[in-house]
Amino acid sequence: MSVPESLETSCSKLNFRNVLVVFNFGGKRKGPPTSVAAARETLHILGEYYPELLGHAIIQEMPWVIRAFVTIMWPFVDPHTKSKIKFYSGEEAVAAGEVQGDSFLKECGGSLAVSTAGTAWRA
Repeated sequence: MSVPESLETSCSKLNFRNVLVVFNFGGKRKGPPTSVAAARETLHILGEYYPELLGHAIIQEMPWVIRAFVTIMWPFVDPHTKSKIKFYSGEEAVAAGEVQGDSFLKECGGSLAVSTAGTAWRA
């Protein structure tokens, strides 16, 4: 099953109407960091195939190299997509009212704590 097919299946089963995507480039990692290519492809799939689902994309703690690239490319992004992408660091997304603190992960500036200790995730 491809990414668009699995996304469509998940959204229809869970009755999603508005998706918030958060890319946090800062903090400690237990795995490889999110690549710019992965972030770009995710936004492309949501924006191109499911534009009605993408509510907002929040990008946090961008390294200076990525911020420089985004600054150069930003004039070429269409206005509708620009209106859906916000740049925040830490608690700014909660303070700006973009998300509720109790539904936003601690690592991203909210108060939601999720523990995966002792759980096995099947592939």
